[in-house]
Amino acid sequence: MANTELTPTIKTATSAINPATHATYWQETHASQPYAKEGGTYEQYRSAYHTGYTGAQEHGSSKPFADAESTLKSTYEKAKDSVGLGWDKAKHATKAAYEKAADEIQIVLHEEQLRVGKREVSAGEVQLRKTVHTEQVNVPVELRREDVTIERVAATDVRPGAVTSDFKEEVIDVPLTREEAVVSKEAHVTGAVRLHKTAETETQQVSETVRKEDVEVVRDAKTEVKRDERTGR
Repeated sequence: MANTELTPTIKTATSAINPATHATYWQETHASQPYAKEGGTYEQYRSAYHTGYTGAQEHGSSKPFADAESTLKSTYEKAKDSVGLGWDKAKHATKAAYEKAADEIQIVLHEEQLRVGKREVSAGEVQLRKTVHTEQVNVPVELRREDVTIERVAATDVRPGAVTSDFKEEVIDVPLTREEAVVSKEAHVTGAVRLHKTAETETQQVSETVRKEDVEVVRDAKTEVKRDERTGR
C-alpha cells in the first residue's frame, strides 16, 4: 500500500483575493463610477478592472498605485482585448480596482493535515524444512534350512535295486539348501504438511505534530481596530 507514509502537508500563509467577487462588484457598480459617466461600457473597462485587482494581489497593500502604475500599464497593454480603452482612460478604473482590492487583501490561513499511508515491510519468515532420520526396524522372518540325518536300516529294509556285490569305494554328494532373508525397501506416502498464510488487522495510533496558522493583530497607540462580533477579534 499504498505509499504509504506519514506525510504532513506544509503550507504557508499567503495574500489572496477572489477575482470572481471583484469582477461581479465592478460589473454591478460600473455605471455609477465617475469615469463611466464620460462614456464606456463595462466590457470596455473589463481588462482595466482585472489588471487592477489582480495587480493588487501581486504588489500587496503596502505599495501605492502611483508606484505600481508603470507595471500595471504594461500588464494592461498586453492583456486588453480589441474593445479595451487606451491607458489614459482605463487607468482610472485600474486604480479604483487596485485600491479596493488592496484594502481588502485577505490572509489565507492553512493548516497541516496528516496523510497516513501504509506500506508492506518484512515481519520475518517461516521455513518448512524436511529432514530424514533413521531408525532400526526388527521384522521376524521364518527361514527354512536343510540338514541330513544318518540312519542305519536292517538288511531286510534295503531296497532290492540298491543291492550290489561289488566292493568299491564310493562318495555320494547330497546338496543341501537353506533360505536367507532378502531385504528391499519401498517408499510410501505417509501424509503431507500444508502451510496457509492468514492476515489479521490491528489498529495503531499514529501521532505527529502539525502546524496551524492563525492571525495576530498588532496595534500601535494611534491605531484603532474594530473587533469582529462573530470572532471577537
